[in-house]
Amino acid sequence: MKSIATPKALASVVTLSSLLLFGTATSADRGCGPHGYYGDLCQPAATYSVSVTNGHTRVIQIHTDPASPSIACLGIHPMLRENVDTGVVMKVPERGSEDSNVYYDDPCVPPGTYRYGCRLAHYCDYDTIGVVPSYVEHVVDYGDEGLDVEQCLEEIDVPAATSFSAEAPWAAAEDNVACVGTCEEDADETGAAAVAHDKAALPLFVMLTLIGVLFYRRSWRGARLNSDIR
Repeated sequence: MKSIATPKALASVVTLSSLLLFGTATSADRGCGPHGYYGDLCQPAATYSVSVTNGHTRVIQIHTDPASPSIACLGIHPMLRENVDTGVVMKVPERGSEDSNVYYDDPCVPPGTYRYGCRLAHYCDYDTIGVVPSYVEHVVDYGDEGLDVEQCLEEIDVPAATSFSAEAPWAAAEDNVACVGTCEEDADETGAAAVAHDKAALPLFVMLTLIGVLFYRRSWRGARLNSDIR
């Protein structure tokens, strides 16, 4: 019974594998660098911001790019507010999408120091550059005027924060780091880092290609010998 793995078939497999290996290795490196062959592809890490409206409402947003709309927490996971002193965790209501941005409104917040963050932190993908924090810390202080929290809650016509049964996901963490992006900037505007990576992969590409050529020549000689015998 004749073997299916003929020299010609092996030559095709080896050559194709070398092309795929070389292409994957170089494109993976180029795809990360903002100055690589494919342009600005490193994505900024997700970060939080807190602003104040109506004197008492904290507005939390998640940004991945200053030029892009703010985004929501992943999936069904909520935005949380942790009291740094007491450890009490509250669920902050989502206002929803408005002018393409997503907002989380936390009205009538009592004075104190808080940490705002998603129940599930945004992950670091292969194209993420920078650090994704677990939370943003924010101090609430109304000065001498103070705030009557109970009266404030009675007067507002929007949802307020509600209790959350679990502790904050970052409670046991030693630092405010959810993950660190692995995407790195290239050495310069010409994509020198990508070119260096290509040169490193070139010897393996050449070796596999030569093996493929040798298999192909072997199959050609075998075919010619069989033709002469006939």
